[in-house]
Amino acid sequence: MNYQVSYEPQSEVPRKTQNAEMTRYPIWLGYFATIALEAILTLILSLLPPSFPLYEFPIPYVLLTMLVAILFGEGPAILAFVLGFFTFDYFFIPPLYTIFPQAETQQGWTALIAYLIGSSIVGFATIMMRKARQRIQQIADQLREIQKDLNRAQAVAHTGSWRLDVQQNVLIWSDEVYRIFGIPRGTPMTYEKFLECVHPEDREYVDQKWKSALQGEPYDIEHRIIVDGKIKWVRERAELEFDEQGRPRGGFGTVQDITDLKQAEEAIRESEEHKIEFYRRTIMAATEGKLIITEHSEIEKIAGPPLATWEIKTPEDLRTVRHGAEEMARSLGMDEEKISKFVVSIGEAATNALKHSGGGTATLHRTQNGLMVVISDKGPGIAALSLPDIALTKGYSTAGTLGMGYKVMISFSDRVYLATGPEGTTVGIEMNLSDIETSEVQSAIGAAGLKCEASSGSETKPQTLFSMAPFFNSIVT
Repeated sequence: MNYQVSYEPQSEVPRKTQNAEMTRYPIWLGYFATIALEAILTLILSLLPPSFPLYEFPIPYVLLTMLVAILFGEGPAILAFVLGFFTFDYFFIPPLYTIFPQAETQQGWTALIAYLIGSSIVGFATIMMRKARQRIQQIADQLREIQKDLNRAQAVAHTGSWRLDVQQNVLIWSDEVYRIFGIPRGTPMTYEKFLECVHPEDREYVDQKWKSALQGEPYDIEHRIIVDGKIKWVRERAELEFDEQGRPRGGFGTVQDITDLKQAEEAIRESEEHKIEFYRRTIMAATEGKLIITEHSEIEKIAGPPLATWEIKTPEDLRTVRHGAEEMARSLGMDEEKISKFVVSIGEAATNALKHSGGGTATLHRTQNGLMVVISDKGPGIAALSLPDIALTKGYSTAGTLGMGYKVMISFSDRVYLATGPEGTTVGIEMNLSDIETSEVQSAIGAAGLKCEASSGSETKPQTLFSMAPFFNSIVT
C-alpha cells in the first residue's frame, strides 16, 4: 500500500520580517559604524550654537550608545560608551580640547557623571534587552521548526489535530486536517461547518457521539466525509476539558485518514465472500447437495418455528437432546435405521458445541419432508479455509473429532446446513421421514455446475464425497 505525502510549508514572510529585525552584522562593520556615528554626532553638536540646550548635556551620546547596543551588540556599545565619554569631555566640557576629563565647573562634573551613569544603565539595559530578544527569536525559530516537523509527521501519518472551543464555537485545525477534508488552509471553522463535511448518513451519528462526549463519554468514532464529491473514511478521537463545575470548555482531538485501510478491508471482505461462495457451491456439489454452507438467518428460515428447545451445558444434556429427537422421529413414522443415523448426527453436532464452545442450544423443527435439529453455539467458528477439508478431505480433523464429526453428519443425514463465523456456529441436521430425492438437491447440484459424468455411452456415475477432494484442491490451488 503506497502513501503519497503532500506537505506544504507555512508562509515564511513573518519569519523573514523577524529575522530582518535581528540581523547580525559583521563585527568590523559594527565598530566602524560606531566610530562614524560618534564623529557625525560630534560634528552636528559642534555646529549648534552654545545657547542650544543639548550643547553641554550628554543625552545625545547616551542615546547613541543605546542605538549602537541595539544594532551591533555589546562590543560596539562599549566602544561607543568610551568614545562618547572622551569626545563629550574633549569638545564640550571646559577646559576644551583636553584628553583627560578635567572639568573645572560643577556643571561639567555633573554632566560627566550623568553621562557615565546614564550610558552605563541605558547601555547595559539595552544589551540585556537585545540578548533577550535574540533568545526569544531562537525559541521562536525552534518552535517553528518543531511545528514544521509536526506538520510533516502528521502528513506522513495521515493524522491531523484539532481543538474546539465549545463556548466560542471556534474550531482550530492543523494543516493536515484541512488537507484530509479538502478545505483551503486557514478557512475559519465551526462545529456546524465540520458537520456539513460529514456524510449525510453519518451526520446524526457523529453529532450524537459528540453530545455524549460532552456528557463525559469517550469519543472514538469512525465515519465518512465527502471531499470533492468522493467518500473518505476518518477516525476521530478526542479528550474533553471541563471546568470546576463540570461544564465542558472544549476538546482536543485527532483525525486520521483511514480510507486506504477501509478500502483494503472491503477488498478482503469481498474476496472472502467470493471465496466462501465458491466453497459453498463446490462443497454442495461435491457432497451431492448434502452439505450446504449458508447464513444463520437462512437456517432459521428453513427450519421454521421450533417444536422443542434444549440448553446444552453438560453431557447429560446431550442424551436429553438425542432422546427428544428420537421420540419425535419415531412418532412421525421414521424408520429405525434413519432414526439411528439421525440421532448419531445430532450427537456429533451437539458434542462439538459442548466440547469446542462450552455449550449451546438445540431446537427441534418439523420440515416439509421430515425433521430438523438446529444446534447453535457462540464459539470462535470454523475458518473459511478449513471448510473444504472438513467436507472433502478423508481423515481430516480440525480439533479432536471435529472434522470426522462433520463427515459422519454428512454421511448419515439427508442434508446438513452450516453457518459459521466469529459470532459462532449453527448446524442444521435434516432427515427425511423416508428415502426421497428432493428437487432442491438436484437443482443445487446443477447450479454448481460440478456434476461429473462418465464418458459417452457409459453409465452416469456421480462422484463420491472423498473422490471430489483432489478435484477441489486442484481448482483452489
